[in-house]
Amino acid sequence: VQDKTPLYSQLLQAYKWSNKLQFHAGLASSLLNQQSLKRSAMQMGVSAKRRPKVQPSTLALPPQYVDDVIARIDRMFPDMSISLSRPNGSSAVLLVTLGKVLKAIVVMRSLFIDRTIIKAYHEHVLTDDGKLDIWSKSSHQVFQKVTDHATTALLHYQLPR
Repeated sequence: VQDKTPLYSQLLQAYKWSNKLQFHAGLASSLLNQQSLKRSAMQMGVSAKRRPKVQPSTLALPPQYVDDVIARIDRMFPDMSISLSRPNGSSAVLLVTLGKVLKAIVVMRSLFIDRTIIKAYHEHVLTDDGKLDIWSKSSHQVFQKVTDHATTALLHYQLPR
C-alpha cells in the first residue's frame, strides 16, 4: 500500500527550512552583537532634549575641496566625464557620462553620495528649465535595476561619527 499524501516530503522540507532558519538567525544574532548600536538601553531613559546631537565632523568639508577631489577623479578615468554643478549652493550634483553607455546623476553631500539615478546614454537628463532631473526614473528596466542596486549600496554604508 502506497501513501498518496506527500506528508513525509512536506515534513522533511519543513525540517530543512527550520534548520536553515535557525542557522541564519544565529548568524544574524552574532553580527548584531558585534556591532555597537546607536541607541543603548542606558540612553533610552535620557530625554531627547538633554541628549546632545553629534554632527559628524567629516561632513564639514569646504566645497572647494570637494570640487578638487571630483576633478582628480575625473582626470583618473579618461573614458568617463564628470560635470559638476551646485544648484542649491552646498550640495554637489554630478552628471557622470560613461562612454556611450549610460549617464548617472549623483547627488552628493560633501563627499558622501546621497542619491544616484542611472539612465541610458540617449535618455534626457535635463528638465524643461535646463536643470538636472534628479527625480524621474529611466525608461529602461535594466537602468532602473542598476539604480536600485546603487541605492541599496548607499543605504548599506553608514555615515562615520
